[in-house]
Amino acid sequence: MKKLKLDDITLDLLEERGDVTIILPTRSVLLREQSIKEITPIIEHNYAQIVSYYRSKLVDDLNSSIDQEDISRVSVSILLYYLSMSNKSRIGRRKFNRDTDLHFLEGDFSLPPTYDIIIRYFRASYPDSWEEKCAILLRMSVEELKNYCKEREKYYNK
Repeated sequence: MKKLKLDDITLDLLEERGDVTIILPTRSVLLREQSIKEITPIIEHNYAQIVSYYRSKLVDDLNSSIDQEDISRVSVSILLYYLSMSNKSRIGRRKFNRDTDLHFLEGDFSLPPTYDIIIRYFRASYPDSWEEKCAILLRMSVEELKNYCKEREKYYNK
């Protein structure tokens, strides 16, 4: 087992039978057909990219009430989601002799799953001020955020 420190968050990486499990107190993520040696630099690179992107949003908004710890936590959630999805895609594509890069893509910042992760995190952590915090990170007005949330609810409740 390897402990990987990402700011104030520690990930436990466990390698078994050719797979790596990333273990956090609240959940675990299985990355099939990976090794700790291969995945560690990708995790570090992707985390640095994600966390610096959202920290730059706070620099732009000097009145922000978002803590660095929150940025770290939501960044890890985004990291784990995309790493898991990319790894699943990579394994599926191997059947067709194509490989998928596990590095986080700049375009992923504007995808609905990223927005949803941010909204879920802040809604659960700050029930009275989540809209303002999300609006800062997502570069929306609170009204635009409310409209976005209504549309996502419609999407999920088809």
